[in-house]
Amino acid sequence: MNRKRLIRSIVGFFVFQILIVIYTLLLPREYMSYATLLAPESESPGVVLNTPYGQLQNPELSPEAVSSKAIIALLESRRLARKVLKTFNLFNEYKTNNEDIALKKFNKNLDVSLDPEKGIITLSFISQNPVLARDVVLFMLNQLDSLNLKLKLTPRKPLAKVIDFPDIPRKKYRPHLSHNIIIGSFLYLSLIILYLAFNEILQGLKVE
Repeated sequence: MNRKRLIRSIVGFFVFQILIVIYTLLLPREYMSYATLLAPESESPGVVLNTPYGQLQNPELSPEAVSSKAIIALLESRRLARKVLKTFNLFNEYKTNNEDIALKKFNKNLDVSLDPEKGIITLSFISQNPVLARDVVLFMLNQLDSLNLKLKLTPRKPLAKVIDFPDIPRKKYRPHLSHNIIIGSFLYLSLIILYLAFNEILQGLKVE
């Protein structure tokens, strides 16, 4: 690579990084609020979570027991998602009147996971409004017993024991400036390498 081409590449790299910073700063800030629940299987002494969703049929569980799989299914249910959309009018947040599109966007911002080693279920939601993020998680927790009553899954009350209730997040969850800069750097270097390789091939063809 000659000196002029090297200088162009370096200048291009810094210009590319500046564009990434500007782009990232223009993106709307999003916040994540979360709550942790005790996995029902963890409440029974001697019960080990051998599967991602616990052991519903384990004889050591009480007749009123409900599995982590059931709780996760309720939290991820379309029924509950529709109720959240209507209660908080998320159609405005997602800028659509189409329920299917709103549900897809809602599910992208929702996460329900189980940590079998710690025996906890984590429910989180991402929104541009930090208060809304907290309120949605809290609402979904409060709806668990109502859904359980309608579906008659178990007489157990409450359905799930909450370890940590959601808070209003103070720090943004995304976008990540450092993450975007790293990805941008790799992308730029990859383009430079491809350009140089392509240029070498063209030079070889001209020689022949």
